[in-house]
Parts: sequence; structure tokens; C-alpha cells
Amino acid sequence: TYTQPTPLYKTTFYRVKQIDMDGQYSYSAVIKLQPPENRMASVVPNPVDDIALLSVDRSLLNSKALLVDMQGKILQTLLINNTTLNIAMQGYAKALYFIKFENGATIKIIKQ
Repeated sequence: TYTQPTPLYKTTFYRVKQIDMDGQYSYSAVIKLQPPENRMASVVPNPVDDIALLSVDRSLLNSKALLVDMQGKILQTLLINNTTLNIAMQGYAKALYFIKFENGATIKIIKQ
């Protein structure tokens, strides 16, 4: 078994190379993995207690995103200068929040 260590942002292909004890080898069939809903970003864990890890596609680097509450109040401005970013959530009430990206995409975060 193999677990994809990071979220998928684009179609990814895998195959296995099996090497026998005598040095002979063969390849498995190619499998195709596609990202869910063609997302450009994801948050884990979700629901979150204290710190959420935001992972984004490289196309979002050097942009900004906003953490907003249900009323649209801006709580944090996030500067995306890396493909992963920690978001401090410990000071917020249990509720639903959103990360809004400059490209119009939105992600929901549940604070528990």
C-alpha cells in the first residue's frame, strides 16, 4: 500500500517497479489519481482545534488570502509565500470560517 503524503492538485500517475531476487524486474499497470473537485488548496485537520495547516498549489504562491467569519469580517490576511502555511485558530470561537483566495476560490474551516 502507499499513501499520497500531500494533497493532490493535479492529475498524478503512479506505477510500481517490482525487482525480483534474481534482478529481473517488471512494471505494474499505470494508475491515475485525480484531485478531489479540482481543488487548488486544502486545510488539515478540518475540523480544527488550534492550528490548521493550509496546503496550496504553486500557482497561488505570492498571493494573499483572507480568513473570514460567517459575517464576512476579515480575521486574518494570509500571505502565501510557501506551499504550506500554519493558521492559528486558537483564539476563535467554535464556528464555521472561510479562507477566500484572490482567484475567487473559497475553503471552509470548522473550528471545534
